[in-house]
Amino acid sequence: MPLCLKKKAASLSRLAYEKDGYTIRPIETFNALIDESRLMHHCVGSYAASYAEGRCVILTIRRTDMPEAACATVELSEDMKRVRQIRGFRNTTPDDEVLQFCNEWLNQIPVIMNEKNSIKGADQV
Repeated sequence: MPLCLKKKAASLSRLAYEKDGYTIRPIETFNALIDESRLMHHCVGSYAASYAEGRCVILTIRRTDMPEAACATVELSEDMKRVRQIRGFRNTTPDDEVLQFCNEWLNQIPVIMNEKNSIKGADQV
């Protein structure tokens, strides 16, 4: 599974986005997914098979000035049109600034993907 997860994340690298001191990017490896789960004290590590098989997309939101510390973990639907869940430390709701950043990013997905000839349209968080 680790290789499948790495291939899946590589195909999603165009979803990376940075603005206003935050960055969001797909989690790239199995070990990074497990690290995110441990760091954030939630169950995202259990989504490895779903992510590798394309049933969801898992991303991490970080502050650009503190890239080693996650602010939130995002589960995006497989069609990349809606956020299924966004969780902070210990499954808390991320602060408003992080939610606003996520909404702005979600609204950029059609632009990002159209540049690569893919999906159109996205819902709000």
